[in-house]
Amino acid sequence: MSNDTSNNRGNKQARSFHFLCNHHRQALMRDAREARRFWAEAILAGREKAQEANWQKALVTFGNAMEVATILLHRDSNRSRAETRFARTAVEFGALLRGRGFQCDANILLQLVNCELDGVTLTQPKDGLINPLVEALTTDPDFRINKRYAAPNQIRNIH
Repeated sequence: MSNDTSNNRGNKQARSFHFLCNHHRQALMRDAREARRFWAEAILAGREKAQEANWQKALVTFGNAMEVATILLHRDSNRSRAETRFARTAVEFGALLRGRGFQCDANILLQLVNCELDGVTLTQPKDGLINPLVEALTTDPDFRINKRYAAPNQIRNIH
């Protein structure tokens, strides 16, 4: 997982994930509707790859979903939906990172999620958004993707 920690004051996403190519990132930043569609496909594909134990593809696909959820956190007009989508995506991605032994990357994810949430005006309490990620990374060794935080039938409510 690569991240940009440059201090660009004109860009609310100075700390960001880089899984998408620049072309796709720019296209999704211009079109929130397409970004929501792309996110929904990526999150479902990531879950499928994880269930198949195709870990490399699951990590990349969840990375794509996380980057798009970050874009939408800043661009979706429905703030509450964007916050929920972002938090749930982070929980699933973080649990996958931790479960596959990438604790250092999981810790970086937590720091970046915290930074992103600090960079927007939230409609929900920050603790309620970040605590499930903290739990998944620190106190729940048996956490499984799709177990508690992202039932497939809930996807319609957050994209």
